[in-house]
Amino acid sequence: MHPWEANLEKLPRMLALIRDNAAHLVGVGEVGLDYMPKTLLRPTAASDGGHGDAAATAEGIKAVQKECLVQQARLAMELDLPLNVHSCSAGHHTIDLLRSIGVTRAVFHAFDGKVRPYTSGYYWQRSIYWVVLRIRGGVLG
Repeated sequence: MHPWEANLEKLPRMLALIRDNAAHLVGVGEVGLDYMPKTLLRPTAASDGGHGDAAATAEGIKAVQKECLVQQARLAMELDLPLNVHSCSAGHHTIDLLRSIGVTRAVFHAFDGKVRPYTSGYYWQRSIYWVVLRIRGGVLG
């Protein structure tokens, strides 16, 4: 679930979709955090995030994005799949969160932060965009 679409009401369905198709997946994503002002201020699925008006603030949207990322990352680790990570204006927040829950396999593609030595366990790619769930032989959107 892309951070622009982060929604706690829809998250269980997305997690079930990933779990049900795990044998065909090569990764989970596009997941992550996007703290760009235009993302935090625009009306999207993340604006209500399954929490009603309380999540419509920038901090509420960030909290929903974080929870969606954590749950998807934990499922990816359980299924032994890497993450495809979107991280805009949230570099150290994303890296610190992933490291705190033990993620060791991730591809960062929309990353605008600084790559520090402590992040060397991750792969950095700046040219892949709009991947949701990649399945051998096609894309599941």
